[in-house]
Amino acid sequence: MESDTPPELWQTISQHWQSLGITNPPGATDAEIDAFERNHGVRLPTGIREFYSHVDGMSLGEWDESLIRFWPLSEWYSVPVLSLLCRGIPDFGGIENFLPDAASYFVFADHSISIHVYAVRLTRDPTTPCQVVNISGGEHWGVQSASFVEFLQTYAKDSWDVFVP
Repeated sequence: MESDTPPELWQTISQHWQSLGITNPPGATDAEIDAFERNHGVRLPTGIREFYSHVDGMSLGEWDESLIRFWPLSEWYSVPVLSLLCRGIPDFGGIENFLPDAASYFVFADHSISIHVYAVRLTRDPTTPCQVVNISGGEHWGVQSASFVEFLQTYAKDSWDVFVP
């Protein structure tokens, strides 16, 4: 089960981003979160909902010292859409054939303008574990963390640590 995001966690991340000059957009509204859930037929676990209600990703063209950009909720899309949209270098085409249940994963962040991306598993049941995977091409993926909150905790300690699944 995805646990609640400790308030100090999103505050730590938000303050770190501000120290880097990243302008944190206001958090996603309840209406925006509800619309995302309705449009994609999923329910966000409490940890994701809380984080995004306080910190709605980064603006386009901004990233941290590790070249990671967290996307606003409005930019999230499923892995099969990634497969269709990202056919350059790297080429994510075909990942839906290698990542089990690929349609239930949603891309929420990228490294270095999508050299690799991070995706979280979402379902209609917000208590279902929502593991995070790292995708680095059409055949290459690995489990990054057991939950979104665990991913955030690792990221908050040192953003470079999310490169080592």
